[in-house]
Amino acid sequence: LIVKNKRYFDLNNIKSPVRLAATPFVTGYVDNYHDQSAADPNSWGRSFSAGMDIRYGINDAFTLDMTLIPDFGEARSDNQVLNLSPFEVRFNENRQFFKEGTELFNKGGLFYSRRIGGRPLHAGAVADQLAEDETIISNPQNTQLYNATKISGRTTGGLGIGVFNATAGRMVATVQSPENGLREIETNPLTNYSVFVLDQNLKHNSYATLINTTVLRDGGEYDANVTGGIVSLQNKENSYSLYAQGVLSQQYSPETTDLGHTVRVNLSKTSGNFQTFIGYSEESDTYDINDLGFLRANNERNIRGNFRYNYFEPFSIFNRAGTGIYYQYNRLYNPNVFTGLFLNMWAYVQTKNFWNIEIFANGSPVNGYDYFEARTAGRYFITPKDNTVGFWVGSDSRKKLRI
Repeated sequence: LIVKNKRYFDLNNIKSPVRLAATPFVTGYVDNYHDQSAADPNSWGRSFSAGMDIRYGINDAFTLDMTLIPDFGEARSDNQVLNLSPFEVRFNENRQFFKEGTELFNKGGLFYSRRIGGRPLHAGAVADQLAEDETIISNPQNTQLYNATKISGRTTGGLGIGVFNATAGRMVATVQSPENGLREIETNPLTNYSVFVLDQNLKHNSYATLINTTVLRDGGEYDANVTGGIVSLQNKENSYSLYAQGVLSQQYSPETTDLGHTVRVNLSKTSGNFQTFIGYSEESDTYDINDLGFLRANNERNIRGNFRYNYFEPFSIFNRAGTGIYYQYNRLYNPNVFTGLFLNMWAYVQTKNFWNIEIFANGSPVNGYDYFEARTAGRYFITPKDNTVGFWVGSDSRKKLRI
């Protein structure tokens, strides 16, 4: 099409090329373990595996990623951590397959990909099942992942859809006794992991999300299911926001069903001179998402919020000023007892020559009661009240030299 010596092209009916990539791989390992005190100081081991990574563009919006018999030997190792806390350490995901295209699955914080291919369910219980004359020959600390598949994308109507599925194999520890020889102890049954997400974009940067995670285990082991819903709403002026989340956790065993829940609600005023935030959250003592998620501790409830007033227009010898207070009040869910109170108050000014001055006071005005650090049911660790008052002064931050 040519109009007034300008050329225009018809861009309708353009067809996308086939997007398909398949990467086969072969890996081999040789290990040497040296123990000078052993009768045979050098022991050798070897392993061999082969698999394939596949990526396929279903259409312009959705992509399928699949890995078969994956090997993550090239992934960065975790840093060594000396953990003296009563809680599990959360490690970053370093495996490329679980880092790419997982934004949808991370909605709501219910999916922790390190559970997949991680430590077998009963790896730490092998020593408790040994007879007097038995010793552990092998006890794998990672499960063998057979496959993993994810499909994700977003429609033209703003609906994000994510489907994830993975299968990990049965794992056993090998123990030996002089009389009975070798025997196996199952540490992890054949296990299937799945995640399903629907995430709808709404007006004014709002959204609504539904997410479900399921862990199914072969045999008599328990299964787990977690279902969560999220609504985040903003008004047209982006001056008020509401965030609400509710999650139900379920663990099914042949004899019992354990149910738990969490609720979180935040309401904010985010523009104007006066801004405020108030939030409430609770986690029941039976809430547990750790089969496919990550939760350091449950059995908590708290009310938190802040009130801030900022004056943005110049006045007298100042460019701007402000003051505010933040508070958090904590209790256990069961029993419903007080555990702590934290306050933070501040006031600041910026002068016409861009010096900044702030005074602050923060801390816990009363004793707190930590029921987790005690690590014994019914006992608590007293955290003494601790308060700080101070100030800071800073010269013009635009200068090369600042005090």
